[in-house]
Amino acid sequence: MPSKKLGQLGLFREAAKELGLTFSTLGTFTAEAGFGKNKKRTVFRISKGKTSFFFLGATSMYTSYIGMKLAVDKVFAKGYMAENNIPTTFQKEIETAKDLRAFLKQHGKIILKPSASRAGHGIFSNITKISDALIALETIQKKLKKKVVAEKIVNGKEYRILVANGRLIAVAEYLPPFIVGNGTLSIHQLIKKENASRKKNLSRLLPISINEALTLNLAIQNKTLTSVPKKGESIILHRAAPISSGGMTRNVTERIHKKNISLALKVAKLFQLDIARIDFIIDDISNPLTKKKGAILEINGGPDLGVHYYV
Repeated sequence: MPSKKLGQLGLFREAAKELGLTFSTLGTFTAEAGFGKNKKRTVFRISKGKTSFFFLGATSMYTSYIGMKLAVDKVFAKGYMAENNIPTTFQKEIETAKDLRAFLKQHGKIILKPSASRAGHGIFSNITKISDALIALETIQKKLKKKVVAEKIVNGKEYRILVANGRLIAVAEYLPPFIVGNGTLSIHQLIKKENASRKKNLSRLLPISINEALTLNLAIQNKTLTSVPKKGESIILHRAAPISSGGMTRNVTERIHKKNISLALKVAKLFQLDIARIDFIIDDISNPLTKKKGAILEINGGPDLGVHYYV
C-alpha cells in the first residue's frame, strides 16, 4: 500500500505498475454538468502489448452510459429492481410538506435524500419527527436545489459489494463515524480534535462532516454540538453516507454468502454495467438477502475503488 493516500488515478497507476502493465494519461478535461461539475477528470490507458483499455476513473470503455444514467436515477432504479424481483427499499418522490407528512405517518422512520445523490451528499437518516423531516426537505430543495426522495428505512448493517465483468472483487462493511466522550469536551470540540488528529497523522479517513445532517442526527439522540458526552459514552455522528462523512470501512470479502454474490452480479447485469458497486443492507453479509430480510439500497457505475483499497 502506498505511504500516502492516492486518488483513484494514482491507485490505477500503482496497480498497473504492480502487474507489469503500461499506464499513460490521454487527456484531462473539466466536467461541465452533472456530478463533479467543474472538477478535473482524466482519461487514462492501461496497456499490455497491443491490447489497450481506456478508463475514466472506474468507468471503462465498455461501461454502459445508459446503464449509468438509469442507476443514478434512484427512484427509477428501485422500481426497475422491484420489477425484476430484486429485494430493495421502498421510495417515493416528495414534492410538498403534505406528501412528506403522509409518507412519514405511513412508515414511521425514513430517510430523505436528493433524487440523484452521490457520495452521500444531502442525505438525512433516521427521521421520525415531522419537524426534522421538514428541515431536511427544505435543505435539499432550497440549498441543494434537488428533487427529494423519501425512503422507508430497513434495519441492518450496510455493505458495499464491488463486482466487475461477472465476478466478485471485494466487499466492505461501512462503519459510521463516532466520537467517545471524556466528560469534559463538547461534541463539537471532540470532532475538531479528531479531525485535527487525522490531518496531522495524514490519515486516509476523510474529516468528519459538520453539517445539517449531523445536527439532525444529534437532535434525534437528544443532543447538540454543544452537548458534553459522559466519559466513555459513544456518539454515532452520521448514520447515512458514513464514508464521505468521515466513517471507515472494514474488509469482509471472505464472509459474503454465495447467494449474495449471485444477487449482486444479477443487479449489475440488469443495468448492463461491467464495473459496479451494489449497496446491501442486512444483519450480516454472511446470511442470504431475501425479501423478508434485508434489501439492496442502490447500484452505481464507476464506483470509488478507494473505499475497498483503504480499509
